[in-house]
Amino acid sequence: MSIRFYHIVIVLLLFSCSGKNETNAENYRSEVIGDEALIRYTELKDLKFSCRYRPTDEMILSEIQSNKVANEDVQSLRKKYRDMVYFSFCITTPSGDEISGIKGNASYYQLLDYLNNSMQADFYLIGKSDTVPCVGYHYERSFDVSSVNYINLGFPSRNFLDTITHNLKTDMQLVYDDKILGMGMLHFRFNKNDINKLPKLNYERD
Repeated sequence: MSIRFYHIVIVLLLFSCSGKNETNAENYRSEVIGDEALIRYTELKDLKFSCRYRPTDEMILSEIQSNKVANEDVQSLRKKYRDMVYFSFCITTPSGDEISGIKGNASYYQLLDYLNNSMQADFYLIGKSDTVPCVGYHYERSFDVSSVNYINLGFPSRNFLDTITHNLKTDMQLVYDDKILGMGMLHFRFNKNDINKLPKLNYERD
């Protein structure tokens, strides 16, 4: 057999062993974002808490609606999001009001002030060798349209995220050390292997 034939075989073997697992934007939105590896739940005192890890590719998709995008735009957005790891945190109440549905000793306005201004200090992220505070926080009010409180969280990615492959480098534990809702300390654990096995985003280039 020719040397060229052996060269082709070696290239194919290397590619098949690389573990490359990709999907397009449409499938990523419909399948990967809702994968159970990304989300954790707990329920206490009639309140439902959910915490979902948001991979870098999801953050990119939040800015680009098209399935086709220039490579330089993708690279620019990867740089934008590489310094943080992101989560969405939701508190669902049993009533139709996202704030007054939270039972406890705090008043409506105390709860509103807590959600808007103070809650950020009660989140931190634990990895194998690092514990970091929440440095990005945004509370989205639904103004009684929904019984869900939506909170976006961001943590420094050092020691957590490979900024080249965007794979996790460690298992993660997001901790909510509640100071006002009467829940105590809540833990949400994420397995790096389960998350890293999920398909990466492969854009259809322009």
